[in-house]
Amino acid sequence: MLDTNMVNYILNGNPQVTERYKSVETETFVGGIVVEEILIAGFGAEINNIRSGKSKADLGRTFADFHKRIDALARFQKLPYTNDAEAVFRLLKSGKGSAKVKAIDGRIAAHTLSLGMILVTENVADFESVAGLTVENWAR
Repeated sequence: MLDTNMVNYILNGNPQVTERYKSVETETFVGGIVVEEILIAGFGAEINNIRSGKSKADLGRTFADFHKRIDALARFQKLPYTNDAEAVFRLLKSGKGSAKVKAIDGRIAAHTLSLGMILVTENVADFESVAGLTVENWAR
């Protein structure tokens, strides 16, 4: 399961991460929370800031970039976030079995755990307290 930073590295052409992604012999997935983070937290926040006057960025260009990112995400196999993943997140959030985690990272970890997958991220430290989660960093 790819974390947000790995998806962005692949989409932006980071040679090391892209080569590793292409060489993996098993299926690689992107979870629904990562897609949400890229589209809603990233672009959605920027669009709202432009509309409210907090940002001077070009709204038309931002929407164009938003649609390009949607098209680019089509290359990845995506897995929807499930009730099973949310149940795992609630356990993580309560601190049972690991230290408490932030909402987005916790849901990414929970989704990965609920499917028995490995999480690929550059932010290893953000996930090291999650009991049972296997993490790899393709960026080093």
